[in-house]
Amino acid sequence: MLAKIIQLDTHPTKNKKTGEINGWLIPIYKDYESELEPPKFIYMTACEPLELKGPHLHNKRDGNFVCLKGEVVFIIKEKDGYKEYFLSENKNKLLHIPAGVPCAHINLSLDKECVILNFCSKAWHPDEPDDEPVVFDDYNWRRWVGWVDEEFRLYHPRAWKISMPKWFYWLFEPDFYRDWQRKLDKVKKWCD
Repeated sequence: MLAKIIQLDTHPTKNKKTGEINGWLIPIYKDYESELEPPKFIYMTACEPLELKGPHLHNKRDGNFVCLKGEVVFIIKEKDGYKEYFLSENKNKLLHIPAGVPCAHINLSLDKECVILNFCSKAWHPDEPDDEPVVFDDYNWRRWVGWVDEEFRLYHPRAWKISMPKWFYWLFEPDFYRDWQRKLDKVKKWCD
């Protein structure tokens, strides 16, 4: 079985007295219509801005991931190569990763942690963690350096006003340059 995205439905909720919409509800798992195994373990995990978790492999448990806050990319190694799946708080999607499929994920946010909910087919236990490190030697991690560079220039308010060469920021906007360089260095550390 391969990794796959499952679209989740959003349902508006209403105030019982006024009938006004007061929020929403997104069912993540329903036993009566799910093709997934019933969850045996549910947890949340956080990933700091521009940080990488993994790559690793769970041999005994399926993972079902939903991004609750921020945005994240999962890199999955399948028989025919790598696939990237993007999840975010604004997209109601669940990513199913079967046991035996190695993966890693990167928080794509420049300034906030991402929070991910995972419900697994087998419970984690400290005596049997089922978390085997793997290596993605042939994956192009450096592509994320360019993405961060471009995203930061678009994101940072000073970059909106004028697009100048890096040396300009280094000379005239040292705080901007240091912040930008710190974020790039953070990404480069897990690229090499």
